[in-house]
Amino acid sequence: MLRGREGDFVELDDGSIFEVKGLSHPSYGVIAYPRYIPDEKGERARGGRRYHKLHTLLEKEEFIKSRFPEYYTFDPYYQRMLPIIPWSRVRKHYTPQYAVTELLAAHNLAGLRLKALQFVRYVADIADIPLEKLGISGSIMLGLEGEDSDIDLVVYGLKETQKVKAAILKAMAEGKIIRRLTEKHLKDLYLSRSKDTQMSYKDFLKVEERKSNQGLFDDKLFFIRYLKDWNEVDEMYGEYRIRRLGYARIAAEVLEASQAHLTPATYLLKDVRVLLGPSWLTVDRLITWRGRFAEQACEGEAVVAQGYVEEYLHKGGVLRQMVVGEGREDTILPTLNS
Repeated sequence: MLRGREGDFVELDDGSIFEVKGLSHPSYGVIAYPRYIPDEKGERARGGRRYHKLHTLLEKEEFIKSRFPEYYTFDPYYQRMLPIIPWSRVRKHYTPQYAVTELLAAHNLAGLRLKALQFVRYVADIADIPLEKLGISGSIMLGLEGEDSDIDLVVYGLKETQKVKAAILKAMAEGKIIRRLTEKHLKDLYLSRSKDTQMSYKDFLKVEERKSNQGLFDDKLFFIRYLKDWNEVDEMYGEYRIRRLGYARIAAEVLEASQAHLTPATYLLKDVRVLLGPSWLTVDRLITWRGRFAEQACEGEAVVAQGYVEEYLHKGGVLRQMVVGEGREDTILPTLNS
């Protein structure tokens, strides 16, 4: 059975390349957003064809609405409009783990591709995990990297993600081979994210300076996406129902954040207060598929969060969750000392 997950990409028969989002998809296709689209004036090139990279969520949604409106549909399980690409339109399925296999087998690697392989080997070594639990996603996997592209690493498995996270934080503290982003990198990242996520630069710096999922390997930017492995994914598409309740802003305390580094990142809450929205709302957890909101808060911290609240009916029962990252004003902000 064909199946895709976060970090995978699919190339359509017209050459458009989509990034797969989430871990739960209908059997006939994948939830995926356009990332690289054929464009004669595009800034990226591969095999004699040029591509334009879409950056913001708004750009991606506008493209699929205009180019593939038949695939932008209301999903009865997620209860929202989503781009679902049928497998029948997919010409090639790219997976990060296979990209590592290709790098390992390649001869005369140079530039960013060589640096990516060195990074994979280094992470596997310092975290003491097998190479099979790591993948390379993004432009390197697709052969569309540019001089300024970053290294997109994917880690699979709950145990493995915890080991990599701890190893990266230790290496960052040592500040030798792996370092935190410089002030210039942070400013560039903030400007890029502020296009579709509203946050002050001061708040951005507070949370970014303690994360493990992005930094510098020698002089190259890297981003890490932590995922459950297939045997750890505890739900299948259609085994649940979602009912949207309303948009809200809340204050709460993080009760548990052991899966806050993952995609999706989740934060269990307690002592929730509604600051904006229906006063009767209750929220059991925050959930986000946006990597920028992973590792955003720690256990015991007070947070302010904003997003859509929905009732999630699954095989384990019913809970209310706030989905963060669908709108520009969505946020998860810990109350940290200045």
